[in-house]
Order: sequence, then structure tokens, then C-alpha cells
Amino acid sequence: ADFGEIMNAAENGIDTLNIEINSPGGSIFDGYTMYQEIKSLQDRGVYVTATITGMAASMASVICMACDKVEIVQHGRMMIHDASVSASGNAEILRKSADLVDNLSADIANLYAAKTGIPSSEVREMMKAETWMSADESVSKKFADSIFDTKANYMASLLDRFKPDAALTEKVIGLESAIVDAENQIS
Repeated sequence: ADFGEIMNAAENGIDTLNIEINSPGGSIFDGYTMYQEIKSLQDRGVYVTATITGMAASMASVICMACDKVEIVQHGRMMIHDASVSASGNAEILRKSADLVDNLSADIANLYAAKTGIPSSEVREMMKAETWMSADESVSKKFADSIFDTKANYMASLLDRFKPDAALTEKVIGLESAIVDAENQIS
């Protein structure tokens, strides 16, 4: 619910969204909701960047696939695996649960494949093996787009503080013009 409220507030007020992710994952259906909210923002013209600051495992890695750009810190990790559920009941209920897990895993493999260009069947094998990827592996396999350079990003952030404010610059130009006009009237 909180994520949905954030997305609703953001949809009209921003043109970029930066998400920091450090998560072991969670509910598939909550993750699908987050994935879809990010896609909806993109449909409205919002550019979304995910920065993996520690790990993006399980459903957190799927959420990354919705983003326009995925960055990962040098020591970060990404993990993909088959969907899992807890089930109890008779044999028929357990068979239905197994079918559900297979279907969810296939859907998730398609999301990874769409981002990475790796065939779904190959991604599915990676998921079955529970694949952990370093930052370099995440980038080389296209689960992430780049390694986040903390030093360069800090310097860029620092330099942004010294960029002139356009509105303030306009005010200064206006004041300078008014002073020149006043001086011309006095002369």
C-alpha cells in the first residue's frame, strides 16, 4: 500500500525516479504490483533507475527488470531462483500448487528474458539452479546495465550544488536590467 501511495504521488510530480534496492525479496504478487507500478510510471514519461546498494534477490531482482536503468555497486549481488510457495492439503491441492509455481516461474523467466535478451529457457535453468551473480556477472549477463561508481556519483552530486539556479539567474538578470534602466533615467 505504501509503495502504491508513493507511486501515485510521484506520477504527476516527477520525470525521474531513483530507487535504491537492498532486499532479499518477498511476495511474488506484491513484487508484481511494484513491477507494474514502475511500468505505469514509465508510460507517463518517468525514467526509472534502480541502484542495487547491497543485493537484489528473488522478487527484488524482478522489480529491477521493470526499470529503465539498473546500476549495481561493485560489491553488490543479484540472485534469481524459481518461485516458491508454502502449501498444505491433499494430493490434488499440492499438484495445483506445483502447477502454480511452474507458471509463476515461467512468467518471471519471461520478464528476465525481456530485459537481458537471454532466452527464457536459459533463464529458467539459471532460476532452477538458484543463480547468484556478482556485480560484474550481473552486468555481463545484462541483468544490470552498469556498475554504480560511488565516487563519481558523489562528485556529480557535489557539482550539482554549484550549478546556477535558472530562476535565480533570471532574477539577477532582471535586477541588472532594472539598475541599468534606472541609471539611464538618472543620467
